[in-house]
Amino acid sequence: MSLRHVFYLWANTILLAVPAAADSHWPNGCDAKADLETCQTLMILYEHGPGIFPKDPARVQALRIEARAATQIACLAGKADACGPLIGFIMDDPEIGTDEKIAQARSAFAAMETRCRAGEALMCGQRVFLSYASPVLRLRDDIIATQGAEAWRGMFGDTDAWAEISQEVHKSAKAAAMAGCSAGDAEACVRAAYLHAQNSTAMTVDLTIMASFPDLCLAGNHTACDMLTFSTPKLARDMPDRLATMSRTMAEACAAGNGPACSTVSRFIKDAARRDDIREQACDNGLGASCASIGFDRLRTWERSDVPDATALQTAVDYLTRGCELGDVMACHALEHISQG
Repeated sequence: MSLRHVFYLWANTILLAVPAAADSHWPNGCDAKADLETCQTLMILYEHGPGIFPKDPARVQALRIEARAATQIACLAGKADACGPLIGFIMDDPEIGTDEKIAQARSAFAAMETRCRAGEALMCGQRVFLSYASPVLRLRDDIIATQGAEAWRGMFGDTDAWAEISQEVHKSAKAAAMAGCSAGDAEACVRAAYLHAQNSTAMTVDLTIMASFPDLCLAGNHTACDMLTFSTPKLARDMPDRLATMSRTMAEACAAGNGPACSTVSRFIKDAARRDDIREQACDNGLGASCASIGFDRLRTWERSDVPDATALQTAVDYLTRGCELGDVMACHALEHISQG
């Protein structure tokens, strides 16, 4: 889950009852295909009911069904990072019985295994990682307790064997990616960096292959953005001039309204006032997430004030409204509940 979504979870815990807004007909859905993280965050909010968000089991289940359908399509189509959430949605669904959970989970694992055997390293990694995920371990314990260990192995195979397969596929895929990177393929450099970080306790990458990462990040390659973010401490130590250049590039792009660039700014720009200025510019240039972030921040300031300030509260609502109108789903959901007083 990204830092932005963690911040939303925290920020909304301090929202108190506020005056009703004029329009209570805010969009209150969630597009799991386009933004799974937001859907996951909303499920947590409606499950626990912090601040203005009510506990709403029916809405949690509706979001879960939509998210499960979207991640199932994505996982079976080869999107490795969708497989983990899919398993979680299956296991946590109170409307699915144990036999159906086993069948759906087994289908997802089979898809990962097929693609792993075909040489897709990320699917191999997911296959092994999910064997140790707590929802799967709970299912394993239930099956072993009721049917025995052999039944579990018959359904989900030998995890140690898959770990060995994963290591071999990972090694081969990384070598191929490095070869492509050396030949000038920028996307291959990103794959090489990610595969290295995935198998590294330090989550670091070879800085010499990162020259193209800022441009790829700005173009929407989120893996490139992540690799830049992970590597800022090493860049600061080993290549401060390059870090300074990247910081300027990301700050300018974020101020112009580039969403991927804004996802990295907190790591590149340490001065809080400068980050706030960039965020304001991004909002003015049409980035709804920045408007929403400012709105939640203003709500925090309003809540901390010793003397209630209606103007400060209205400012927060104004920013959230701009964020919602520009497509930020979290802002829309917040406004729905603010409008209900």
